[in-house]
Amino acid sequence: MKKEIINKVISDFYDLARNDFLIGYHFRHIDDFETHIPKIQRFWYLIFLDLTESERKEIVQQGIPKNVIQSHVYLKIKKGEVGRWVILFNQILDKYRHQDPEFISLWENEINKFYERFVNSKVLFG
Repeated sequence: MKKEIINKVISDFYDLARNDFLIGYHFRHIDDFETHIPKIQRFWYLIFLDLTESERKEIVQQGIPKNVIQSHVYLKIKKGEVGRWVILFNQILDKYRHQDPEFISLWENEINKFYERFVNSKVLFG
């Protein structure tokens, strides 16, 4: 059930984010978006799914963002854009809350942690 929710949330989020007036331009420049989505899904699988060591290795071999902050440096994002990302992500999470409220709450906590890491990053914002 969690894997299906992750897949739907990520797909819906990127559909929304790509067309967003504030942050959409970051996503529209990705050449092969169809290969980007599974990487992000796998990233969240590692965080939320109870995987065996062999499943974890397989996911890592398939490719995931290695260093989330470092992989976003080239975008030259602004702190307000990080805030917008959080707003949009939470909007999508709300859409799935009825399916698994506890899981969605855990995910919201992770999003808040990411927000703090990003906006306080010396790598991104000196």
